[in-house]
Amino acid sequence: MSVKDTNSTDKLLKQLESLFKKEITVGLHGDVGGDILSRGIYNEFGTKNIPERSFIRAGYDTEKKNIVNDAEKLTRKVVAMEIKPQTAANLFGDATKGRIQEFAIDLRDPPNAESTIKAKGSSNPLVDTGQMIGAIDYKVKG
Repeated sequence: MSVKDTNSTDKLLKQLESLFKKEITVGLHGDVGGDILSRGIYNEFGTKNIPERSFIRAGYDTEKKNIVNDAEKLTRKVVAMEIKPQTAANLFGDATKGRIQEFAIDLRDPPNAESTIKAKGSSNPLVDTGQMIGAIDYKVKG
């Protein structure tokens, strides 16, 4: 008599190993271009003349509960073998990117200086042309 293994433990372990080897980054990556990257850094950390308007770190901190929830839901889908690890990583990266972009669009404090509002025609501190927020992206390695 032979024994037949009908579970998918080996496949599941390979799926999880693949998922947990993935590194997902969200933000302004170095390939976005010097001007956009510089503006992002100046706003994220502030300068002598520009107040700090953290949109990546503060966006993550504000959305952390939702981001963790997204990761848990997607991991469960990988365990259930409903989606592949690469798909889960891409869905997670895209969702997190969207959360950071929304946070940046909604950020109002500290407000722009009156001279900046007149020059831009808008009081939204991080939105002018939309290039910087549009350049926020995710990358998956591994």
